Amino acid sequence: MKKILKNILARLFPKQLILKRLNSKNSIALTFDDGPYPIKTERLLGVLKNAGIKATFFISGEEAEKHPKLIRKIKDGGHEIGNHGYQHKCISKMPAKDYQNGIELTARLIEQFGQTETNLFRPPYGELNLAILELIFWKKLVYAGWTIDSQDSCLKDSIGLIKTMRNTKIRGGDILLFHADYDTTIDAMPEIIVDLKARGFELVTVSKLLGKC
Repeated sequence: MKKILKNILARLFPKQLILKRLNSKNSIALTFDDGPYPIKTERLLGVLKNAGIKATFFISGEEAEKHPKLIRKIKDGGHEIGNHGYQHKCISKMPAKDYQNGIELTARLIEQFGQTETNLFRPPYGELNLAILELIFWKKLVYAGWTIDSQDSCLKDSIGLIKTMRNTKIRGGDILLFHADYDTTIDAMPEIIVDLKARGFELVTVSKLLGKC
């Protein structure tokens, strides 16, 4: 039922709700939620630089406020920054107004510390409800979901994550979800990228993927 509802919403609001695979022959987007975190984010940026690819980072305002230099490093690396809210909480766990204020504060931090403007928004846990829909439309945000969950929050060893991704069916237009706060994800990422490139995929940011539709 949840999948059916998301498909209906995506058809009704195709420009603001990215809820399913996009129409692209061989491009996919790597996305990383949470952070930025000292050491871990720098390691991940190093992996992406060595691979010569750009990704989209959905950052937490709370962490951005603590580590503004990392936001600049993400931007200077040519990567895209999206809004992941201020605190990593479900909207059901806090007053809607506080949640909205947190998103607006995070947007200002992103602009202040590196990126001039962003309208990409991914709430923690990918939560989607009426309050978030209202926020998206009034604030002209683009809800950027994902189509492939790497399960890196469950798989606690890099070898297992590499094998899982290698056995995952991926098609052009997919958006892949990873997290920036797991060492196992960062350890596995070089091999995952090699495999994705070997399959013939071009790895791009979410906005670039949207532009290819």
